[in-house]
This record gives sequence, structure tokens and C-alpha cells, in this order.
Amino acid sequence: MGHGKLICHIGHGKTGSSYIQSVLAINATLLESAGIHYPEAADHHKALKGLISSGNYQFLESDRVFSGPTTLISGERLFNALPKGDKLETLVLSKSNDVTVVLYVRDIIDFLVSAWLQSVKKADCTVDLDDFLPRKAEVHCARLLWWAKASQRQGFRLIIRNYSRHRTNLLRTFFSDLFEGSPSSELIDRLTLPPTPSVNRSLSTVECKIQMEFNKRLAGTGRFLGTAFVNSLPNIKAQKPRIDPVSYRTVRALISPTVEEFNSFLDPAERLLIEPIEGWNDSSAADVPGRYHISEEQICILVEAISTELLRLQKRGS
Repeated sequence: MGHGKLICHIGHGKTGSSYIQSVLAINATLLESAGIHYPEAADHHKALKGLISSGNYQFLESDRVFSGPTTLISGERLFNALPKGDKLETLVLSKSNDVTVVLYVRDIIDFLVSAWLQSVKKADCTVDLDDFLPRKAEVHCARLLWWAKASQRQGFRLIIRNYSRHRTNLLRTFFSDLFEGSPSSELIDRLTLPPTPSVNRSLSTVECKIQMEFNKRLAGTGRFLGTAFVNSLPNIKAQKPRIDPVSYRTVRALISPTVEEFNSFLDPAERLLIEPIEGWNDSSAADVPGRYHISEEQICILVEAISTELLRLQKRGS
């Protein structure tokens, strides 16, 4: 077992992980000078450009024992991957005697909607939001509670931050925890930021409809279509889809006890909320059902993404 400090930022999904990873990749040399080693990821080149990336979680799968300065690993996939079998022990706890896990959470309804949009974009999802919510909610909240209890059971330090409270000061909060409450203001001021303030945004209403229809007919199109919308038009804001009140009540009944127990592990300022449906639907997208607004930019991206993929397939087949 190594004696160097190991920090694992595990997401979870839709809590600013891609943006954080871009900042870490761009500023790896600066962090190294401050005593934080951030190993280069396989998709390092994407993170440098502020595009969708997956972090450097693969580094944990090496045989390296962490014995040098502080090493930082980031990957939202770790949130669900490490609890399986003995992966937490073999990939993390066996490699350092000083482990800190940083977990970002997000108020439940806001997270579940973002997770649905992500599943449409990246995982060929074809189920509608109201069917998705209860399926995802119960599993997700059980996983949150698993991490809280694992920290107590296995003795590693667990820092939990609610992204919904820190999204406007995400980097300052993240680096405060990274440097144990005393980050150098000079270091934070010297950070080079990604070219866009939004990395891996959610799909807009019309983009989601387009991607969903493709998912129903052809698997894997999110790889070039949904990703193209997000990477090429990063500043478009996703609208809130409406939630059926019956579906909402089902979700709330399913997860309220688990959320309450999970919150008992949290600082009061970080507690998770199950947001009221009234406030959510009051501010949801007001599009007329069956009608969608698409911009000229979105049309161009749609045509370019499909054309590029067709050309790629044509070349591969020739």
C-alpha cells in the first residue's frame, strides 16, 4: 500500500464533472507545481478543448501504488463502478492509506431530468421521462446511501457537496476541498478556463426530440448527433420538460425514506431536496405539444453531423 494521498472525484453524473475535468486537464502543470498530480487521460485532447470527456479514471486500473505527492483521479463513472464487487477495495483502498472521495450530488428532480436527457443523448434511451423517473430514482438514491455507509464502514474520508448549492461557485468549492479548505487565491486566479463555461450541457427540447426519434430507429446515433449539438452549440440552455403529477408522487413515495436517511450524513447546507412539482412545472418548457422551435444553427449542426457520419461510413465501405 502506498503512502501518497489519493483523491477520487467520482461525480456523480450531471454535476459539472466534465467542466471540472477540462479545468484540471488545462491546468495540470499548474496543479503539479502546487503538489497535485493529475494524470493525463486517454481523451486529454478533448478536455483541453472544453469538449465532452470522461476524466482519467482509467488510471486506477493500472498497477501503480500511490506513494508520491497527492494524486487526483476524476471520473463520474466511478460512482456506479466502484461499488460493484470488490472494486473499491482493489482499485482504490488497496493503493493508498490516505484516500479521500469527493462526491457531488444534485437535488433529485433536477438530477433525474438531466439524467434522462443524458440517457437520450448517450445511451439510446427511448422511454419517456415519466417512465424513466421511478426506474432511475430508486437505484440512484440507493447508490448515494451506499457511499455514505461505505465511508463509515471502511474508514475513508468522504466529502459530499450539493451541486445545486455550488453551481455558481463550483471551481472555488472544488479547489477548497482539494486543498483542504485553504486554496491559494493566487492559484485559483491563475487557472485557465475552458473556452466555454458549459461542458456537456443537456439537450434542448427540440434536440431531445430529434435524438429520441433517431434512437427509436438506429442505435448509436448519439455518438455523432447528440454530441455534435452539445459540443458545437454549448451555450444553448435546456428547457425543463413537464413532469406528470402521478409520476412525481410515485417517485417521491419511492425515495423519500432513502433521501431522508442519506441527508442524515450531510451537513445541513448540502442536504438533498425533492423539489415540489408545482415550482418545477410552473417553470417548465411552454412549447405547444407537437410543435418545436429549431434554430438555423441547430439545423446546420444536424445536417453536418449526419453528412459527416455518412461520409465516414461511405469511406469505410469503399
